[in-house]
Amino acid sequence: QYINDVIKRTCQRNHVYFIDMWMYLADSSRCFQRYWNNDPEHYPTPIRAKDGIHVTPEGNRMLSAGIVRELVKRNLLPLS
Repeated sequence: QYINDVIKRTCQRNHVYFIDMWMYLADSSRCFQRYWNNDPEHYPTPIRAKDGIHVTPEGNRMLSAGIVRELVKRNLLPLS
């Protein structure tokens, strides 16, 4: 969290948008999670690579959906 705060302040000082992506890959308690269980009838889907840093294709889909939501919310991406 400390690193994110430093990056966020740096972005604000330089008038750059900052999107905190942690919440898009965290669980409901805002804790690190390796898997996303979007369907209780199936096995959980890995969202992080084995190294715990990089994301899987499903993790990338979750991140990109989060970025689009943030851009729309900030009126930086038109809906049409």
